[in-house]
This record gives sequence, C-alpha cells and structure tokens, in this order.
Amino acid sequence: MMRSLQGPVRFALVGALILLWVIVAGATLLVLRSSRQSQRLRLKILMVLSGLALRTMGFHISINADLGARLAGRPAFIVSNHLSWIDVLIIASLHPTVFVTSVEVRDSGFLGTLCKLAGCHFVERRNRSDIANEVERLAEELRGGLSVCVFPEGTTSTGAAVLPFKVSLFDAAIAAGVAVQPICLNYLDIDGTPVDLESGRKVFWYGDMDFLPHFWSLMFVRKVSVRATILEKIPASPQLDRKGLAQAAHATITSQYVQMA
Repeated sequence: MMRSLQGPVRFALVGALILLWVIVAGATLLVLRSSRQSQRLRLKILMVLSGLALRTMGFHISINADLGARLAGRPAFIVSNHLSWIDVLIIASLHPTVFVTSVEVRDSGFLGTLCKLAGCHFVERRNRSDIANEVERLAEELRGGLSVCVFPEGTTSTGAAVLPFKVSLFDAAIAAGVAVQPICLNYLDIDGTPVDLESGRKVFWYGDMDFLPHFWSLMFVRKVSVRATILEKIPASPQLDRKGLAQAAHATITSQYVQMA
C-alpha cells in the first residue's frame, strides 16, 4: 500500500514545488523585470527548490569535500556529462547557474516556460551563423558575475560512455577570461542496486523518451544515489583554444566517469 501511494504523493509534492517556482520566479520578474538582480535572485531560489525537489524524489547526492572551494570565487563556465533532466536539478542545487539548452526545449510548452523563468539560454547549434552571437551572450553573463553551465555532448546519453564534446560554446569562456569548471556525474545505484544500462532507463532520459511518462515512473523509484565530482578548474589560457579546452574538459570528466554495461 505504501509503495502504491509513494508515487502519487511524490508527484503532488514535486508539482507543488514547481508551482511555487512559477509563482515566485514570475513575481520576481514582475517586480524586478529582467535585470541582473532579478536573475541572481531567481537562480538562488532555484538552487533551494532544486535541492528540495531532489530530496522529495529520493535522490541522495554525494559531493567531494572541497566543493565550496572549487565553486567559490569568480564565475565559471561549468561543463558536465549529460544523462537526464535530473542533471540540471543536481547542478542547480550546488551553485546558482545559468543553463544553456536547445531551442527545442524552449518550444516544448510547460518545460520551456520553466526554463525561461530560470533565464536559460536557448541555442540552435545547427545554425552556425548565429553561434557568434550566442557565444557573446554567454560571455556577457560570465562577465556579469554569473556562472554558466553547458552540457557539451549536445544531448543526453545512455550511460555507456561520455560522448564527444561540441566545441563552439567554449569560446565564451575564452572571451570572458574565466576558467572551465568540469563536473562529472555518476549515477551509482537505484533502490540499492548498481546502475547498469537497463536499470538506468528508470532515471536517464534520452532518445525519444517522452518527458511526462518518464517523470511519472520516476516518482515510484525509492532511492537514487548520485556522485557529483567537482574537478579541478581548467584556466582559459592563451595556449588553449576552444578545441583544446573541450578536449581537456572531456578527458578530465571521462577519467572520473564509470561506464555502464
């Protein structure tokens, strides 16, 4: 009986947190408009609500002890491997961060609205002519003191490996003169069983999976353990171009990623 009630109760609680986010973020925009002050406040609110949502859904996030030192100080160009929409909540719960996602998400209805309220940047990677403008917009966020997070694989994966990184947006770190901050996400176990390619489908979101059915089924998972490893920053030095930065970040994350079978 408790098992059957767990899913609907979690769904209702997470739904309440989403509604709270819409109300609070909307009110912040109404009062402060689309100012830098409004953006900072919304990202701090998102940080708190993301942590609450993860705990409500049974996610236990372990981090390395020097997290505070590595994410403190100047804004960073955060890059991470990408397995699920949950990745966004995890990183958002660690540090106030502006996320970069695709125009497809922007146009996806309610999910797109949530992202717009968070001040996400929507990029059309297939439109090479506009990449320079996108890079400059991201660099401006970094110069303004906000950290930016990019999932440079460009899509979510099955967990078998970290996909090659797309390099174009790394120019934003170079233009703003900020370091690249790699984060490696490892989903360790689901309900006490080590994650593999088959069980990972309960949490990972990729391919043609529909969001709402995946979200609903996730509410019935009791506990998910995730390790977020905050790695050494990679300075955006003159010796590294965007390709060099992307390769260094990919190698660093891959060295900590546990491939699944």
